[in-house]
Amino acid sequence: MSRNYSFTLLKMNTKYGVMFGTYDQIQEDIKHQDKIANEQKDLTNPYNKDLVIKATEYVNNYQMYNTLRPILREQDYKKLIELWDSPDCKDFNEFITKCEVCTDWYKQDEHGNCYGGFWKYPENSYEKQNAFRMSYRKNIVKLYSLPFPDNILIETVNIGCNNRYESVRYSAFFCEWLSRKYKQLNGKCLRSKKPVFDSEWDEDKYVYGK
Repeated sequence: MSRNYSFTLLKMNTKYGVMFGTYDQIQEDIKHQDKIANEQKDLTNPYNKDLVIKATEYVNNYQMYNTLRPILREQDYKKLIELWDSPDCKDFNEFITKCEVCTDWYKQDEHGNCYGGFWKYPENSYEKQNAFRMSYRKNIVKLYSLPFPDNILIETVNIGCNNRYESVRYSAFFCEWLSRKYKQLNGKCLRSKKPVFDSEWDEDKYVYGK
């Protein structure tokens, strides 16, 4: 008797990596990815023009990733550019209430090193014993301190958590790519942001606090 795949949840290796869902859902996802790939092959579209960023570059103290082709679909790029000018949070406290992160933000340092930073301290140290909380706090401070609009930073967290790039480094790279792509297409720069902390702000006190 043949098996009915219509409602069976599957894990399938595809040319776009491992996909999950019913057979029909996976086939639709493959068609969707095929469509994106074909759109990016259209070199008459200025958006698809090469934009070179090298991993040897450091921007805002974070290492970039090697990139040539667009890192997202044009329609998603346009949505993010529209979001770029939306109002920022009034301060850091508002930012942390709006920015929800996945658990990996608690398990690695700001450069994306898994179990780096506080996790590498000696076993009985305060830092190692509290690495889960302290890693998150340091990461969220470093994220907010980047000179990019708050709502864009929050979106990069969502995107990174969905594609396994959960780090401040990836957010810094993603925003830098958006900035360069916009300048490539429009010949001008996007606005930057200055983070707002309380007048008595102490980063170490926040990170190390209980």
